[in-house]
Amino acid sequence: MSVKFLNKHFSKTHSVIEHHIEIFGIKQDLKDRELFSLRAQIGSVYRLFSLLDNKYDTKLSHNMFNDIISFFNFHTKLEATNAKILYKEYSEEAEKADSFAKFQDYYNSEVELNSFEKRILSILNTKLYYFDLLIFDQARKSKPIQQYLFSVNAIGSTTTVDFLKKSANRLTTFEFEITPSKLMYRYKSDDIAYLKDLYPEELGVADKNLIKLLSVKDRISFFENMKDNDIKAIVKDPSFLVYKKGDIIIQEGEKNDSIYFIFSGKCQVIIGEHNIAELQKSQVFGEFAFLLDTARSASVVASSPTSVLRFRLDCAKYESQLNGITLLYKNFTDELVKKILHINMSMANII
Repeated sequence: MSVKFLNKHFSKTHSVIEHHIEIFGIKQDLKDRELFSLRAQIGSVYRLFSLLDNKYDTKLSHNMFNDIISFFNFHTKLEATNAKILYKEYSEEAEKADSFAKFQDYYNSEVELNSFEKRILSILNTKLYYFDLLIFDQARKSKPIQQYLFSVNAIGSTTTVDFLKKSANRLTTFEFEITPSKLMYRYKSDDIAYLKDLYPEELGVADKNLIKLLSVKDRISFFENMKDNDIKAIVKDPSFLVYKKGDIIIQEGEKNDSIYFIFSGKCQVIIGEHNIAELQKSQVFGEFAFLLDTARSASVVASSPTSVLRFRLDCAKYESQLNGITLLYKNFTDELVKKILHINMSMANII
């Protein structure tokens, strides 16, 4: 009698486990509890990103998060279930119950045979691995999240471990709650393929610098109303540079078409021996030479420790998109008119 009862009980457990294995399989190269031990941090990063951008969460990430919690709850209940609890349920149902000793012997042999605990942890490890990659892949497409990551020195993070290491940030973590929820989530084949294509590859330096640039594009007037993909198409060789006080960033008379965005610090614009203007955080300089294809008309010198993002623009491919290139040059013209007026006023004061 006890054999029949336990077979029925373990058959349900086995079906649930097999269903979840069929979704993503088991990622064999993960260490025991590698992602499982980080479940609170991964969940907290997901919640943080969702708060930073109310458009961040997708149907896929929402369902996957609930799927993980549901399966974690299943694991918790299974852990809490022992021979005594099941025997009580069994003895209440059976007309003539076997002894507890006999029941326990069969229970122990089935648990050992099926290795439920190990298989469930492997499934949770695999689900958390893909979910972790998903939340950071989605974060790349969110401007508010990219701005936040930049502010905590975690730009380019591709996993929760990477984020915590770079930001030295203490997240407010939470434990997964045991709540009634759907246990057998199903995924579209396209979503599974997309998740399996994700990889925690470290971004190259140029990619990270481009993300930094996109995170501050609203402060760069000539990028006004331009889409991220359009900016990505024309920006070349982005570099993050740090200068000491007195360092020359641009030399008057040199031939160079790089453009600079100031992340921190201050700079002086000098023509000949005259200080023409002071540049501060979030200002751009160097676009004159790019637009007019001329040598540098002034020197720019760091007047305090200064960090800048230097980049070039390559509009050759972009010129086929008439609306986009027209917008870019219109923005340039508006900005240059303002700067010329400011320089004229500064020169008038000197003269």
